[in-house]
Amino acid sequence: MSVRKGVSKLPSEKRFEGEIENYMTSPKGGWTKGSSANFNPRLALDSVELMAWIKDTQSDKLQELRNRRNNDVEQKFIERVAQELDNRGTLDVLRHGVTDLGVEFQMCQFKPAGALNPDLVELYQKNRLTVTRQVHFSTTTNESIDMCLFVNGIPVATAELKELLTGQNVKDAIIQYKARDNKEKLFNFKTRALVHFAVDPNDVYMTTRL
Repeated sequence: MSVRKGVSKLPSEKRFEGEIENYMTSPKGGWTKGSSANFNPRLALDSVELMAWIKDTQSDKLQELRNRRNNDVEQKFIERVAQELDNRGTLDVLRHGVTDLGVEFQMCQFKPAGALNPDLVELYQKNRLTVTRQVHFSTTTNESIDMCLFVNGIPVATAELKELLTGQNVKDAIIQYKARDNKEKLFNFKTRALVHFAVDPNDVYMTTRL
């Protein structure tokens, strides 16, 4: 990759983002492109993808919840998921689901050990794995993270990307992470994104706690 003289360095970082996104959303990568507009910074969830998963896989349970709750069913359910993430952590919610007014919901389907149960295989294939660029994570500023990965609307990983042609590298991404306010919900240890990556074309660093 090369940059012509007089061309801004900034687009090269965007191209780096795009290259990673394109690979991840290719048939080989298996992810789909998410929308930053769907992210709720207060709850640190992609509420649109979350509800799409529920409607696609557990519409009967959602209807049962509607029968038990008179109004704002979806928003209150999203708030319930956020509360459970805060209390129990991301892994526990993904593994064991969420109960709302006595109705039990799965939050993801892990890969079955075999193909003997076609229903589990189908449910696994319906997991919504999304890669979203420039996610605005703060409720008070316009700050954004370069990339965030979601499983059914729940954030599991973030990435700060640096392109060497901009004069920055992975160490600058690490410094940027260190400057993050870990009180921002997306970066809360164990209860939202589980791992954070600092990336340049040559090196990758990771941490589970900022």
